[in-house]
Amino acid sequence: MFKEEFLGRLKSFSTAPYLFVGSGLSKRYIDIQKWDDLLESMTAEMKMPRDFNFYLSKANSDLPKVASLLGEEFHQMWWDSDDFKESRNVFSHNTITKYSPLKYEISKYIERKGVECIDSYKEEFELLQKVNIDGIITTNWDTFLQNTFNQFSVFIGQDNLIFNNTISIGEIYKIHGCIKQPNTLIVTEEDYHQYNQRNPYLAAKLLTIFMEHPILFLGYSLSDSNIIEILKLIMFCLTKENIYKLRDRLIFCDYDPSVTHCSMSNTSMMIGDVNIPITIIKYKSLVEIYEVLVENARRLPIKILKHMKEMVYDFVKNTDSTSKIYIDDTFDLEKLDLKKVEFFFGIGTREKLGKVGVKGLKQQDLLDDIIVPNTNFDSLVICRDLLPEINGVFFPCFKYLRDADLLDHDGNLVHDVIPFTDKFIKKINSINQESFYPGSSYDRHAYDFNTKYHTLEELILNENNVQAMIHIPLLDEEKIDLNVLLKFISDNYDSNSKKNPYMKKLICLYDYLKFKKL
Repeated sequence: MFKEEFLGRLKSFSTAPYLFVGSGLSKRYIDIQKWDDLLESMTAEMKMPRDFNFYLSKANSDLPKVASLLGEEFHQMWWDSDDFKESRNVFSHNTITKYSPLKYEISKYIERKGVECIDSYKEEFELLQKVNIDGIITTNWDTFLQNTFNQFSVFIGQDNLIFNNTISIGEIYKIHGCIKQPNTLIVTEEDYHQYNQRNPYLAAKLLTIFMEHPILFLGYSLSDSNIIEILKLIMFCLTKENIYKLRDRLIFCDYDPSVTHCSMSNTSMMIGDVNIPITIIKYKSLVEIYEVLVENARRLPIKILKHMKEMVYDFVKNTDSTSKIYIDDTFDLEKLDLKKVEFFFGIGTREKLGKVGVKGLKQQDLLDDIIVPNTNFDSLVICRDLLPEINGVFFPCFKYLRDADLLDHDGNLVHDVIPFTDKFIKKINSINQESFYPGSSYDRHAYDFNTKYHTLEELILNENNVQAMIHIPLLDEEKIDLNVLLKFISDNYDSNSKKNPYMKKLICLYDYLKFKKL
């Protein structure tokens, strides 16, 4: 009965749900402590001179104030004590405020906990990986969600969300920061003060999502202050009539160990002086909820929808669009200038579409294919008809050359199958790792970066995303774990990064390291 009722509710919307995820989900799956327990553990981890209860009582149990007290006292300890020498070597150049050492140690602590799901919840986790959703909003700091939904773009912190173009499909909004960028964590009293000052901008950004999608709250209690504050701000933006339109959209999943099966009921909650209609799902196991989210399938995979929406958004928003899109209802491909078109919206037979062929592919398609392989691509045809036509050095080629058996053991071009020009042969055979350096002046910086960082993970943890894109090619090949590199690329590959030449170089570096040599 519950599954039919819940599925019917979701199918009444034209969009897939958004998940609004709190700390309860990380506690459930990867045993990340809730905030009070985490601060108590950090008091011991950081070898603070007093018991956690001292700071708790001094702050009158106000947890952001507790964090401020810990951070202020810990600041000098971190800089002076040999216990934190290794941390200083890695992170000291990134410190911004007196609370940065606290945030870095919290990030290290959570990172050590890992993202491996607890065995008792494996069935739930396997279903969670398959759910059909449009996106996620979370106050969690850990990386469990971006690892689980690794095709989603990630926006970290308020600024990243407010000042970037978002398309509301296939995106994770980490509004309280992320351990991958320790300084973004919302932890202290001062952090919350700054966060609350910008809350109206955040609410405006989230309002469209709330009005267009059902919102499923997971891992929060109904009294959670973060949720109440966001709902207050959203309610402030709406008339009473529009508040009523939220009916059936706000769905709170409330853990109840006494129930044997999920149940759904309509109720309301007071936010300030406004009575908001909500739905409550009581659960002990999330299996039934996830099964419905899996069954509520979309017609196209989210990766395709996301790509399409990014291109259309860019086309509509900009007078000089970077996306090459052609939209037509006459559908005469014979008159279509394929040099100006990368994406086609129209109606026609599969046979007509087939005439586009490999000449319809462009450099961007090859970059996309490295991240999410397209099994329909014919590598031999791409090598023959497309690669020699691409100008410049930065395009992925080794994957297709290797797949077409056109490279020898050492990665040199074999040209007795396809009569490549001498110019093309020289271009391919001259590519080495230094080809992907940010610029010739960075030669002298490679040694410094390899002295500073021993692994790719270390570099990614301690540099912001743009800096990491620039500096990763400087690392020695043996330090670059290709799985880590591919995940970093996937996590940061969105409509903005596609225009970034450093992201292009990074994808081509992966192609070079992965496929050039056997």
